[in-house]
Amino acid sequence: MKKLLYAALMLSAMFGSSAARAVDGCKVLLCLAGNWQNFATCRPDVEAAMREVDEGRGLPSCDESGAGNFARVDTAYFDPCPDGTTPLAAGVAAAQIASTESGYSDPVVGIGDGANWVPTQDVPQAQQVCVGTQTGTFAIQVGAGQDANTEFVNLYDRVVVMDMYTPPRVIDVFLNNALYRRVRW
Repeated sequence: MKKLLYAALMLSAMFGSSAARAVDGCKVLLCLAGNWQNFATCRPDVEAAMREVDEGRGLPSCDESGAGNFARVDTAYFDPCPDGTTPLAAGVAAAQIASTESGYSDPVVGIGDGANWVPTQDVPQAQQVCVGTQTGTFAIQVGAGQDANTEFVNLYDRVVVMDMYTPPRVIDVFLNNALYRRVRW
């Protein structure tokens, strides 16, 4: 009888505690809004919430957080452009004012906001281009001889090239309905 009771307690301790334990959505939201990886009290709950998302159960919510304060699971290969910049439209070339003899950086071509970009076998990686204020244009010659043509490149005060992330899993944390932090895992 004692062996049976001991076995039942061991099974309960092994399986019951983790399965019965619900992830506290309010704690997860608070931890994700901060630097959760640096706090030992946050890591288990955030990691459990991420496992639940991976298993298709969704992110736990927090009814007490108030309107406009929430976390949302999303897919995004690129982070939002830094403050003061916007995504460069797909196919548009841009360069930045530089302190070199040429006066500008090498041109880069935009892919838009990257929201609909999906890697393919032909193009497995991409970079998103974010630009500041346009300050002018300059002409470059492309090709040589009879095949040469002139193309114009927009010149910006700031050009930021952002690498893509894989996998594209993100949890966006919103405070007052504004994106506050993006967490990748």
